Amino acid sequence: MAKGSLKLWLGISLGGLLLYLFLRGANLPLVFEKIRGANYLLISFGAGLSLLVYLLRALRWKFLLMPLKKSHLSNLFSTTVIGFMVNSLIPGRLGEIVRPYLLGQKEGLSKTAAFATIIVERIFDLIIILVLFSLYLLLAPALPYLSSEASVTLSQVEWSGLISAIAAVAIIALLLLLHMKTALFLKGAEKLFSFLPARFSQVLLRGINSFAQGLAVLRGKGLLFMVVVYSFVHWLTVCFGMWVILAAFNIEVPFYLTFFILIFAATGAAIPTPAGVGAFHKAVQIVLVSFLGIDNDLAVGTSIVMHAVTFAPVTLLGVVLVWKEGLTIKKIKELPAKS
Repeated sequence: MAKGSLKLWLGISLGGLLLYLFLRGANLPLVFEKIRGANYLLISFGAGLSLLVYLLRALRWKFLLMPLKKSHLSNLFSTTVIGFMVNSLIPGRLGEIVRPYLLGQKEGLSKTAAFATIIVERIFDLIIILVLFSLYLLLAPALPYLSSEASVTLSQVEWSGLISAIAAVAIIALLLLLHMKTALFLKGAEKLFSFLPARFSQVLLRGINSFAQGLAVLRGKGLLFMVVVYSFVHWLTVCFGMWVILAAFNIEVPFYLTFFILIFAATGAAIPTPAGVGAFHKAVQIVLVSFLGIDNDLAVGTSIVMHAVTFAPVTLLGVVLVWKEGLTIKKIKELPAKS
């Protein structure tokens, strides 16, 4: 079995298991009744917000790339949507390679340098999610109905968040050092790759140099400030979308509580199942039922709709854009080798 096929079947199997655990114990007729009774005007608004999120991502990417080139927003948006569509449908986070590759083709950019901006983007995503979670911990009163298991889970989430924040800051510092001391890193890499044929080592050294150039935004205070601003706006929009979906099911909670839901939803979305199926559902269900005390059938219905609103619009738009680009799944899977 090919490696890609194995990853796909492992992802499908994991998603199926988590979906089973998600639906186990739910009264499905009652779940569908909850979904039918939801406010579809608010759900439609939430779907619109989910697409706005990718426009905000494209705008942030524009600032990340500014030291390299002033890229066109239309290209940034289309490649961003295609990348996230690929992440949903193909295992292995291939979309993170597809995005800089396609943009490099459209804009004449170094694909390796563009990929470096994706790494920076993801680190900022992690940092902002953890900052919002910290704000939740500062603003929220103690949850009165936590079981002992839920209390332990919350404690684990807090410690994991702290460790992740420290790791993210350390990685940012290392990337900044790589950009500022590129010559030193190249000298060390040259010694490390000395056992390789000259043409291979030169390719690797050029790749490291291009990657380091893509980190230039870390030195630009003005640009970095805009990246931080757009990162906050992006993730606050994600939270607002969640808040809207909760309101569609008559679940009234303070807005800052979505910062807590976000860290679970983001963790679920990061688990390698196709389009987050099962993993996203179960993560949102856990926080709604175990931490917020919401009825399980209502939580299941809400999780299903929240997942659909989060993944369906970008996936459908991505399919349309892929068709317009004349791409196929086979061509997309070949991009890492070309890169």
